[in-house]
Amino acid sequence: MNELAELAIDAHGGLHRWKRFSTLSVHVTNGGVLWAAKGKAGVLDDVTITVDLRNEKASHWPFGSPDRRSRFEPQRVALENANGRVVEELRHPRSSFMGHTLGTPWSDLQLVYFVVCAMWTLWVAISEGKWTLRRRHVVDRSG
Repeated sequence: MNELAELAIDAHGGLHRWKRFSTLSVHVTNGGVLWAAKGKAGVLDDVTITVDLRNEKASHWPFGSPDRRSRFEPQRVALENANGRVVEELRHPRSSFMGHTLGTPWSDLQLVYFVVCAMWTLWVAISEGKWTLRRRHVVDRSG
């Protein structure tokens, strides 16, 4: 485990306490030029992301409107209503990007897939000690 992760985990009760949790929720504001370029400006401006700490699963709430949330699993993304009913679903979402260019707009489900894959990749890299976060910079320590 890298030094920063160890310090953070120890400061919050140690690894034995960490292992008692199955999910982590974070309130975030996301922005940037990519979302607008893909036709998704504002969708992720103010959301709570919940991730499963042991499996590659995540969700955003609200997603586009207060009555919708996203649901991500590696081979499936979906949008659900407030009662958990699936209103839109995409299986094998990675393949939906075939033929896209930088200017190709994304569907809501493609946005979910991209954001969670990027977040999950960073999370795994940090937790495995391949990256260290320092202030506002990410430093590659994989050698």
